[in-house]
Amino acid sequence: MHIENLHYVGKLCKERRKALKKRQVDLVDECLSQSDISKIENGVPLSVEKYDTYMKKLQVEIKQTPTEIKEATDEQIDLCERPAFLDLVVAEHYIDFVSPSQGLKQLRGVTLSNHDRLKPYHLYLHGKYYLSKKNYTKAAKQFWLTINCVKKDEKNFMHTNFIACAYHQLSRIEYYLNRFKSAIEFSRQAEALFALDGERSYYLDFILISRVTYLKKLNRRADMQQLLNELKSKPSHPDQIVNSNSKEAILNHYEIQAYMFMESEKYKDALSLAFAGIDLARIDRMYNRSFELWTTLGNIYTKKELLQLAETCFLAALSLHRYIVDDYLFAYVYTQLGILYNKQKKGEKAKEVLLEAVQFSRRSKDSYLEAEALLILGKTYHIEGLHKKAIPLLKQGLEITEIHFYSDLQRKILIELGTIDDPDSQKYVNKFFESYVESHMN
Repeated sequence: MHIENLHYVGKLCKERRKALKKRQVDLVDECLSQSDISKIENGVPLSVEKYDTYMKKLQVEIKQTPTEIKEATDEQIDLCERPAFLDLVVAEHYIDFVSPSQGLKQLRGVTLSNHDRLKPYHLYLHGKYYLSKKNYTKAAKQFWLTINCVKKDEKNFMHTNFIACAYHQLSRIEYYLNRFKSAIEFSRQAEALFALDGERSYYLDFILISRVTYLKKLNRRADMQQLLNELKSKPSHPDQIVNSNSKEAILNHYEIQAYMFMESEKYKDALSLAFAGIDLARIDRMYNRSFELWTTLGNIYTKKELLQLAETCFLAALSLHRYIVDDYLFAYVYTQLGILYNKQKKGEKAKEVLLEAVQFSRRSKDSYLEAEALLILGKTYHIEGLHKKAIPLLKQGLEITEIHFYSDLQRKILIELGTIDDPDSQKYVNKFFESYVESHMN
């Protein structure tokens, strides 16, 4: 059996499993581990035999030809659920924020066909990498490849605005080389080809304000003022969901609204907002907000059981470690990573990151995060049957919840302690019911 597009097949399998009201763990056997099933549903390359086994188990049949499968993928798979898309977003994050070399390494791990809707993005990011290294010749080559790629398939690629972005980057190269007239011409090309209703709507401001800088070098004051007036009169970008002069407030709104959409299971809206916020945070170099938005994105993917994508997001957040001074942010993301690794049956990794979560929460004096991290860590040891290690951790967490009246968290710890084979377990069960009754009487 030949599988042309693993992402499409994985999506079909996941939809079928959910229709059958089965969990991944319900379908584990001697041939398929839960890790295998998760990888199949996320379109990760495995042996054809494993894909075939899982499809037969779910009675999923592929009747389309490989070409039809590819077309169905473009229409049916949400861009935000494609590992390749997330890999490119992470690559841009590394190039602009962390380490261009790390970004290039990420890019080299992405393989795309010439007709893939992500191809212009892939080429454009190679150009950004070389530009960050001041290798203008190689950068220009990649931006011209981006332009030609879009021109070959304008119907599908013009809305991405990567042709306008590429012309803008060429204008910057000309500016760096002191060729100001050429810079202005490329900038005009970028503006002329910019799709106002397309992606990266914020980019038009970059194009115009950069041209003001080029005009300044030529002392063309009237043209400069005209562009500044144009920028001043422009309405807010459609990507901006709240009117505010504070970038901090805007990005905070993105993060909170994405979280609320996630809690309401409006995952498409949640993903869209999280990615938009990540883009804006990267542009404005808002490190804390970027950290929080990557963490929120990871939580959304965790809720959707796209665990590998979630891990990618949490690690992208942690890549900003040198810029983050708030320890509570690390405590939270390490706790989420611990939960994720437990879902993936990676106990050792879970314990490692949860110990970090405990340390960071203590450093930041965040008692709630400390109690939560102790709960998950204790739970991890409990799963492994290491009760002597689990109980002290859970008791520490319980003590914190009792001091600070964290009732919900307290009951979770009591449930965990009550299910451990220990002489005191009944005491914790009774305590849980007392707390439960008390909360319902108030």
